Amino acid sequence: MGWDLLLLDEPLSAVDAKVRESARSLIRDIQKKMGITTIFVTHDQLEALVMSDRIVILDSGEIMQQGKPEEIYNKPANRFVANFIGSYNFISSGLIGLPDKDVEVCIRPEHIKLAKIGTLAQEEDASSYQLEGRINNLYILGNTIRAEVSVQGKTLLVDRLNGFQGSGFVLNEEVRLLFEKSSLNILGGNYST
Repeated sequence: MGWDLLLLDEPLSAVDAKVRESARSLIRDIQKKMGITTIFVTHDQLEALVMSDRIVILDSGEIMQQGKPEEIYNKPANRFVANFIGSYNFISSGLIGLPDKDVEVCIRPEHIKLAKIGTLAQEEDASSYQLEGRINNLYILGNTIRAEVSVQGKTLLVDRLNGFQGSGFVLNEEVRLLFEKSSLNILGGNYST
């Protein structure tokens, strides 16, 4: 008896984190070995990214975006998708000097480099933006250290790998943020970096 389609509706929702991780791998391996098309319904963003060849994101029954996991993660179609998959910083176009005020600009925390004042070039680089701010909070997310940095009244999240010696930064420290123009996602408008 051959199956044409396997539907899994949140099969791992009540499973603890360690078991969930191994179960994801097991399900994915079985699905690949059997060569069966599988629809895997989940509200867990990491699970969607790990388990999928293609992701369809729905909001109230309407498709917001569909595509490969890397497309969904790196180029969200709108604010809903950006908020749903991972963390994004939403910043005003004016904060980085974009002329079009009708666009929303967002960037992932891991795409922002954090440096001590004076360690990055002060001059403007045509391929990147630089901002200055103050660290409001630092906390560990396992293999990542997250900094909450206040920049002109807006809090931006910055993620760095959790090195053996910690982040090297302290609360209330003035810091410089650097990010490549190519790492920005422009939601709406016709502006391109």
